[in-house]
Amino acid sequence: MRVKKFMGMKLDKKMSDRATFTARLLVLSLVFFSVWLMSPTFPNLKFATAKLIALTTGSEMVVGMDGAYFVTHGSSAPVLIVTDCVGWKELFVLASLFLAWPKRKSWRRLLCSVGIILVYNMARLDFLVLSGSSFDYFHPGFQLVSMAVVLGLWLWSVGKLGGKLKARSASKPRRKKAKPAGKKAKKRKK
Repeated sequence: MRVKKFMGMKLDKKMSDRATFTARLLVLSLVFFSVWLMSPTFPNLKFATAKLIALTTGSEMVVGMDGAYFVTHGSSAPVLIVTDCVGWKELFVLASLFLAWPKRKSWRRLLCSVGIILVYNMARLDFLVLSGSSFDYFHPGFQLVSMAVVLGLWLWSVGKLGGKLKARSASKPRRKKAKPAGKKAKKRKK
C-alpha cells in the first residue's frame, strides 16, 4: 500500500485520492461562485435556446422591450427564458466534478455527457413550455431530476457507473503471437 504525507499526516492511497478530489472541488467551486456572482447573461445562448424551443414545440418566440425572450404556446402564459435555462450551471458542475476526479477518466464520455445534458435540457424546456399552467408544478421536479442526471453522467464519465474504463493501450504489454509448433512450423520455414 502506498502512503503519502499530507500536512504532516500519513495518508494511504484511498485517503490521498479523497483529499485530492476535495481540494480540487473546493477550488473549482470557488471559481463557480465567482462566475455566478458576476451574473452572466449569455444573451446569444438565451436567444438560441428560445429559438430552438419555439421550433421544437411549434410555439412563438417573442422578444420583449428589455431584450428578454419569451416562448408562448397557444393560449398558455408565456415562458420567460432566463440565463439558467441554457443549462450552464449543469455543465459547469459536471465539468468541475470531472476535473476534480483524481483517477482515470474518459474525455470521450465527458463529451457524450455534455451532449446528453444539452438534449435533456431542451427536452425539459419543451415539456415545460407545453405544460402551460402546470409550469410551477413541474419546474421544481425537473431541478431534482437535473441533479440526478448530472451526478449519473459524472459517475459514468469516470467509470463508476455503466462499466469500467478500458486501460490505456500504452500501459498494457503487447502479447506476442505464439509460434506454430509441429509440422506446420517446419512447412513454413521451407
